[in-house]
Amino acid sequence: KIKKICWLNRSYSGKFLLSTNDKTIKLWKLYQKEIKILEEKDSSNESFNLPKICTVQSETSSKVKATYANAHPQYAIHSISPSSDTETFISVDTFRVLLWNINYTNQATEIVNLPSEDGDEEIRTATFHPKNCNQFVFGTDCGF
Repeated sequence: KIKKICWLNRSYSGKFLLSTNDKTIKLWKLYQKEIKILEEKDSSNESFNLPKICTVQSETSSKVKATYANAHPQYAIHSISPSSDTETFISVDTFRVLLWNINYTNQATEIVNLPSEDGDEEIRTATFHPKNCNQFVFGTDCGF
């Protein structure tokens, strides 16, 4: 069950998406895939009968490039948000915000940790600023 999908602006190397379910984040690469067939040539006037490769159609395909797992073992992931630097993103569970680097699937830095003793304030969402990669905001049950 996918909870959130975000585009990554990595224009120099294709189209990428981040997706998350309750526990795992995946980086997907999207690409165009051409379906080709071999077409036989009419060889009535030629001495060689070589087939011709023809493109029948083009379709969008996807491939998982990276999986970011096990950083949210106790609580479900609520939100993900890519940074404008195209190298980092954040993930959010009930009490924590984690900062990830796209290139490191097994390392995340905890940048927010709410105390969970009383449980009356839980993080619900977080998002990076669209242009300033060093700014983000998170929302809880009590506001921003």
